[in-house]
Amino acid sequence: MLFSQPTQSFAPRTSLGEIERARELYEQQIDVSRQIGDRYSEGKAVGNVGITLYKAGKVEQAMDYFQQSLNIKRAIGDRRGESHTLNYMATAYITLGNYPKALEYFEMELAIDRDQKNQYNEEAALTGIGEVHALMGKYETAIRYFERAIITRV
Repeated sequence: MLFSQPTQSFAPRTSLGEIERARELYEQQIDVSRQIGDRYSEGKAVGNVGITLYKAGKVEQAMDYFQQSLNIKRAIGDRRGESHTLNYMATAYITLGNYPKALEYFEMELAIDRDQKNQYNEEAALTGIGEVHALMGKYETAIRYFERAIITRV
């Protein structure tokens, strides 16, 4: 299945009404987080708004929120959160058909995952890179990344 990590993160399937309600709640969380100065919660809530927008098919709007979330996570040194946000952004770039940007963001994610010795996320990044190469018709390269993903997980 394509996009194993991002689709898990964007799951489960929900109705548009539920997505909108979730977005409203995350917007409230952003406000509260800002009021109390909790940058970690703010970054997470901003990213969650991005996810709800993505699920609603508003991918370009989602990218704005993902970028804001990425900026916050970088500012506070949340490397794990940064990795997740880069993965969401790479997936959104795939949806937008911008494969070179998707590769760039998966590569940034991969570097963080390796630095953090996070094999699960490293596998997801390698799989994402392989998927992008497959979408671009570079099947031999895709296979090499899929094989590296499998080896990483073992």
